[in-house]
Amino acid sequence: MDNIIFKKPKPKELRREGFLPVDMHVHTKYSDGMNKVQTLLKKAKKRGFGIAVTDHNNIKGALDAYNAKRIFVVPGIELTTYDGPHVLCYFYNVGELVEFYEKHIEKNKLKNPNGRIKLGMVEISERLRNYNCVLSLAHPCGYLWVNLARAVKKNNGCENAVKSADAVEVICGIQSRKANLNAIELNKTLDKGITAGSDAHSLLDAGSAVTCAAADNVEDFLEAIELKKNFVVGDENKNIKRILFTSQFIRKQSKYWPGMVRDRLRKNEPVK
Repeated sequence: MDNIIFKKPKPKELRREGFLPVDMHVHTKYSDGMNKVQTLLKKAKKRGFGIAVTDHNNIKGALDAYNAKRIFVVPGIELTTYDGPHVLCYFYNVGELVEFYEKHIEKNKLKNPNGRIKLGMVEISERLRNYNCVLSLAHPCGYLWVNLARAVKKNNGCENAVKSADAVEVICGIQSRKANLNAIELNKTLDKGITAGSDAHSLLDAGSAVTCAAADNVEDFLEAIELKKNFVVGDENKNIKRILFTSQFIRKQSKYWPGMVRDRLRKNEPVK
């Protein structure tokens, strides 16, 4: 596990050693986060880490961060699949992110903007084949319906989508240590690249987990992940941080829960 390090990242030290640290999983006010993009960029610049804004089913924050040109930014989005699990999509080119979103995601949203979309994991992985993109399985051993094993058990087709992924998020800041260790064990069977991110929904959490590579541009950075030439450093958010995340998540999401429950009870198949 030399390429997976559980400790608080020190971005400036990592940079001095020739590595670029990037928090690959950050949310803003454009989805279920509390962060303003400019405030997030300010902290990242001060601390010395790059970011991938990965709002749920939304690219406004990612584009704002990328166009600001203040720090290193990987164009990205987190998709809440119809099957339940979340996937992180990182694009080599911001134009391809925009095209993918407008062509495949925008029209397939449901009532809850942060909730699952009409496309399942299989459909998403198939549609991404036409793009230069790194697909990472977000917090695969997480709770309830986002748990990857649960989704595969309910829908055998998900297994092929899992196998086609490029990477596994092995350190997620809002998960427990047990969940992250299980993600590491999962990746031993999949033999994929690895990513890490804070999954920050508040400014307090940003930068608590980073993906590191000897790179200075998006192409080389993402290629390092695909070639398994990177490493990750991070720690889980504990105690008050977890309480803060839970409270703000409930505040922003509770109005959608009745509809989500009704939708799941109907047991509809993903819309193709």
